[in-house]
Amino acid sequence: ADRAGFGFSYPGISRRDPVPDRGKDPPEKRLSVKITGTTRIFTIIAHPCVHVVAPAVFNHLFEAMSMDMAYIAHDTPPEALPATIEAYRSWNNLGGFNVTIPHKESAAVLLDELLPPAADLGAVNTVVRSPGGVLTGYNTDGAGAVQAIGDVRGARCLVIGAGGAARAVIHALLQAGARCVAILNRTLERARALLEHFPEDRAGLFHPDMLPEMDVV
Repeated sequence: ADRAGFGFSYPGISRRDPVPDRGKDPPEKRLSVKITGTTRIFTIIAHPCVHVVAPAVFNHLFEAMSMDMAYIAHDTPPEALPATIEAYRSWNNLGGFNVTIPHKESAAVLLDELLPPAADLGAVNTVVRSPGGVLTGYNTDGAGAVQAIGDVRGARCLVIGAGGAARAVIHALLQAGARCVAILNRTLERARALLEHFPEDRAGLFHPDMLPEMDVV
C-alpha cells in the first residue's frame, strides 16, 4: 500500500506470507476494522463477490500499519456498473477501487483516463479516484504475473482463459521476451477474438499435443 494514497493493485497472496484466517482466531485476536467519519474507503467491484479475498488481505494490512482505511466488496451486476462508477465520482472519502470479474473490460470505457498498459489492453483492475472525482485506470495483472513467474525470455507459455486478465498477462509475457504464448479457453470464439490483438507468429490456440513443450503454464 502507498501511505500517501491509493497506490496498490489487486492483491496476490504469497505462499511465504499467507493471510491469516481470522475466522479461526479467538475473539480477542480477530481483525477489528474501526470505521469513523475520517476513514478512507476502498472497494472492489465484482459479480458475484463471494469469492473475493481482497477485503481480508487489505484490512489486515491496514490494521497492521495503523492506517485509517477500510476495504469492502461491492457486488455489482453488469447492468448497474455505469451508475455505480458514476456514483464513485462523488464519493468523497473513496480512495479508489479494484475491478474483477466480469467488469475489467466494461469498466475501462467508463473511466476518465487510462494509463499504460490499460489503455492498450482496454481492461483495468485498479482505479484511483482523485480528490476532484477523476477516475484513472491501471492494469497490473500482467506485471504482477510476470513478476511472480520470473524470467520468461525465450519461454513457451500457456495462458488459460481469454478475459481481461488473460489479455494483460499475454501482453506482459510477450513484452518480457516470451518466445510464444498459447491460449486455452472454454469458449473457442473468445480465444480467437483475443488472438486478434497479438502477432500471429507469437500467439496462437493451444492444442494438447503442445503441452510437453510448454515451459510456463
